[in-house]
Formats: sequence, structure tokens, C-alpha cells
Amino acid sequence: MLITIHSSGIDLKQIVERLFNIQNETIKQTRIDALYYNILVGLVTKYQQLLTALELSVNEYQRRSFVRPLPAIFESIDTLSRQAIMLRRQFWHVRNIINFLLHNEKDKDDAKYIEMVYDDISQLIDFVESYESTINSIRELYVAKVSLQIKKQ
Repeated sequence: MLITIHSSGIDLKQIVERLFNIQNETIKQTRIDALYYNILVGLVTKYQQLLTALELSVNEYQRRSFVRPLPAIFESIDTLSRQAIMLRRQFWHVRNIINFLLHNEKDKDDAKYIEMVYDDISQLIDFVESYESTINSIRELYVAKVSLQIKKQ
């Protein structure tokens, strides 16, 4: 039995089935820990895909705010900022859980896999914080551009 806490948008069954198809004999011959670590890596990979979508959104709003600043863009930037904050909090929780697992498994040889997942989730937190900074810069540039347009009128 495997118990996890994850988003309903993540099809954990599909991840496990793919692991068995790709690494069929390797997974079957190793301990259950190997499967567990691979599932953790699969979850972090989904988070990486989510961050890629966030990055693309940030770039799009940055482009739009320079072309023609509209109130809808400012609202979208604000929404994106709130989403980044929620992601950062979620990643912090995941990192705390991984850290707990790391300390519980520190005497096992397979602890290096948990360390790799911990490093990956820490890197994701750094990315989110970087995107938050970029979003705040876009917001400031948007406000400055609108301010300049008002002065010209």
C-alpha cells in the first residue's frame, strides 16, 4: 500500500504504470523504496511543468504590458502574483515533508534519492521566488508606463 498527498490533477496511477513499463524488471526486483522515490520524482517533475507554464505566463504579461498597458493586464499580473505565492507555500510544505523523510531515512543507502528530490524542490522554490520578483518588476513597469501615458495627455 502507498499513501501520498498530491493534487487531484496528478494521475499517480499513470505515473506508477509508466514506471513499471519503462523500468519493468528493475523496479520489480528492488525494494518498495525505489518505487516510492520514483513517485516523488514524478511529482516534482509535474511541479517543474507547472513552473514552466508560470514562466511562459510571466513572459507573455511582460510583453503585453510594454505594448499596450490595459487594466485587464494589471489584474492578470496581480492574479499571477497570488498564484506564485500559493505555489511557493505549497513547495515549502513539500520541502518540509521531504526534509522529514530525509531525516527518517538518513541511515539508509537510498537516502541519496531523497536528497536529490529535496534539492529539486529547493530549486523550484528558488525559481518561484525569482518569478515573484519578475512579476513585481512587471507590475512596477506597468504602473510607470500608465503614469507616463497620463502625463502625456
